[in-house]
Amino acid sequence: MALPKMEEVRQLEGEALEAEILKVKRELFNLRLRQATRQPVKPHEFTHLKHRLAQLLTLERERQSPAEVKATSRRARRRQRARRSPSPAVVETESQTRTEGGDHGS
Repeated sequence: MALPKMEEVRQLEGEALEAEILKVKRELFNLRLRQATRQPVKPHEFTHLKHRLAQLLTLERERQSPAEVKATSRRARRRQRARRSPSPAVVETESQTRTEGGDHGS
């Protein structure tokens, strides 16, 4: 069996694409479960399913608007986390802990 072609994936639209992504993820889970329970599996099925999932997710990402892509990128999420300063309650709690825990040995 040959690897799935991207032309086949590009024919999917909206709901069908999402349903196919879920279907492939479920098949991959079931295949891993069969492998973990020592049932017979064909190792090439992992390759085919991962390849198919990558195609589907790539197509889904291509169809997103540039603003959606930017908002959901890993790098953008990391930047947002780095920019956030700790809330005042966290800073206050840390300073209280430092002053209260000063003399442990008395």
